Amino acid sequence: MSKLNYDYNTLSGNTIYEVITGSQSYGLNTDNSDIDIKGIVILPKELFFSMTNEWETEVFHDPDIEYHSLKKFMNLANSQNPTVLEMLYTESQFINKSTSASEKLRENRHLFLSQNCFFAFGGYAQQQLMKIKNGLEKATDDDRNKHLRYTVENIIRRFSERYPTYNNDNIKVLDIHYDEDGKQQMYLSVHFDNTPITQLSGMVSEIQNAYKGYTKIGNRNRKPEQKLGKHAMHLIRLLTTGIEVLEQQTIQVYRSEDRDFLLSLRNGDYEWDEVFKMIDELELKLQQAFKYTKLPKVTDWNKINNLYKEIMLEHF
Repeated sequence: MSKLNYDYNTLSGNTIYEVITGSQSYGLNTDNSDIDIKGIVILPKELFFSMTNEWETEVFHDPDIEYHSLKKFMNLANSQNPTVLEMLYTESQFINKSTSASEKLRENRHLFLSQNCFFAFGGYAQQQLMKIKNGLEKATDDDRNKHLRYTVENIIRRFSERYPTYNNDNIKVLDIHYDEDGKQQMYLSVHFDNTPITQLSGMVSEIQNAYKGYTKIGNRNRKPEQKLGKHAMHLIRLLTTGIEVLEQQTIQVYRSEDRDFLLSLRNGDYEWDEVFKMIDELELKLQQAFKYTKLPKVTDWNKINNLYKEIMLEHF
């Protein structure tokens, strides 16, 4: 069954919410920063009710605009995707379009926050860290093993949301190391009873794809210090924001209090050893915030599903 792609005018004309995102919304933009825009779309009935596969996402360039269907957006927010969650907490001056539907989303934005923010914000930060260390040619085998473990454990952690028979003891990562041929190997402990083969094959496939994709990355070429400085800025921002979410149960998108510090990171005003020390300290603070957070362990899927139905029914 085919999936339709819609043009800019169709999607732009049916947005219920559109915001400026990225460095502009963080207050960390420079003269050379692009303007990134994200929007949420509810297609008209004649397009929405179709035998084709449901439309989810479309990206346009010059300027960079990313549109999601409401259902896709809410699923991404429910998975604690940081760049999507930020849309619900961005300051009013960065909102290009607002409707009663988007106001209802913002009024209920707390529904999308859970302890899983620890893994989401921490995971994005880990990706930035590996980009920096690969770019500086400082990534060690231990760094790569740690990152792969984090990546796979984050995938396994979410299995219980999609596979009814899964529990937290079914799959464990035992060890990751490089063998004598220089190939990264991963060892798992797997135990299942009375599990449908379709669910088991789905879980194995997800882990295999993550492992294969990761081991193909390898070392990356050295990058300009300026670009790596941008990665450092966003890495520190992600860790700091993750701590704030867990401690305060909200997201501070615009970085008014630490803006100068973050821009100095971007400008390369700190030695890399200093940056890595900051990262280690923030990772410890993130773990402490996770330990004592008052956020629920997981989001309330029924409430989020009811919110989706309420918005759709009111819209049509």
